[in-house]
Amino acid sequence: MTNSAALTPGTPAYRRFAAAMIAVGIATFAHLYCVQPLLPLLAESLSLSPSTSSLSLSVTTLMLAGALPLIGPLTERANRRRVLGFALAGAVLATLATLLSPSWPILLISRAVLGLALAALPATAMAMIAEEVSPAALGRMMGLYLAGTVFGGMSGRVLAGILADWGGWRGALAGIDLVGLLCLLVFWRCCPAPTGFTPRTIALRPYLTALLHYARDPALRNLALMGGLLMGQFVATYNYLGFRLLAEPFALEPKTVGLLFLTYIAGMIGTTQGGRWLDRWGAHRALPLALALTAAGQGAMLIEHIAPIAVGLATMTFGFFAAHACLSTMVGRRGGESKSRAVALYLIAYYIGSSALGAGLGHAWSALGWPGVSTATLTAIGLSALLLPRALRPESAKSGS
Repeated sequence: MTNSAALTPGTPAYRRFAAAMIAVGIATFAHLYCVQPLLPLLAESLSLSPSTSSLSLSVTTLMLAGALPLIGPLTERANRRRVLGFALAGAVLATLATLLSPSWPILLISRAVLGLALAALPATAMAMIAEEVSPAALGRMMGLYLAGTVFGGMSGRVLAGILADWGGWRGALAGIDLVGLLCLLVFWRCCPAPTGFTPRTIALRPYLTALLHYARDPALRNLALMGGLLMGQFVATYNYLGFRLLAEPFALEPKTVGLLFLTYIAGMIGTTQGGRWLDRWGAHRALPLALALTAAGQGAMLIEHIAPIAVGLATMTFGFFAAHACLSTMVGRRGGESKSRAVALYLIAYYIGSSALGAGLGHAWSALGWPGVSTATLTAIGLSALLLPRALRPESAKSGS
């Protein structure tokens, strides 16, 4: 159904909605990824291996992926603005519980609860964008939302790294929680009531059956698999690059390593640029370019010098987020009447890839060092390229059930 009140660029309502979605993106990924620069600190202070310390991130993303099918029916029946608001508040409380955790097992439990809270955010936000924004501006708004996620991921990592020098990992998480609270306030003030959403009561079993129906669409399935592979290589890179740079021959200080997360600025540009490429050129040109840049950045990081590592990290980050912007928009467009199900399928694969490769490549790091991690990440990008032709197949008619 067409939304006659769809938001268009240049209007006050569009700008307020953009601010609200950017705040959701910032909060989601600041909460999610703030532990990443703390992994070496957690490993040292709690006598953990790199792979074990990475569980503080992987348990959150895995719980997020597992909860997405259960959250889906709720987002179909409840006011999307209300769902996003309660989920943001839950994330603030879960991060507070994490920083107060007395032990490693309790910390992991708190991070798992955070994954449950965050599960409602990406799928609901992306579905709301697809419903509330005019089709001509969909790529642009999706790019703005994703730019918010990139800024959240960057600011969460950089701020956590800086605050860890002052207050340890607990002080770092306290600072991130204040950012999350501020984003919650911005969201409640700026997000308008939805006009393109029609509530529907959906039982869980039929919803899961319909989700499997979407998974049988070869194009949607390949888009989701591409997202999972690309996200997995991206998270693994940032997980273990810190360990590499803290060790010889670089031996950088933790706060200096944290500043490398400023390469996320390239990701912010990549999200908006990816949306523009998709709107202007189509996926047949935009996605191959984004994949090529991602692979080129990974290749440059094999050089044992800080300058090509920094440039390669920025290039990989730009390419990854340009690809993610394209994939997210294509999934939303292909989702038919129930966009949240198509988005949920994509995000399930996206976060399973993050969890599996993010933790699993810790073994590659321990056994083979950075060449092992790099080989695995380049393989993931190559597999994504192999999935691309079928992902670009023309849309077929789909049921909205």
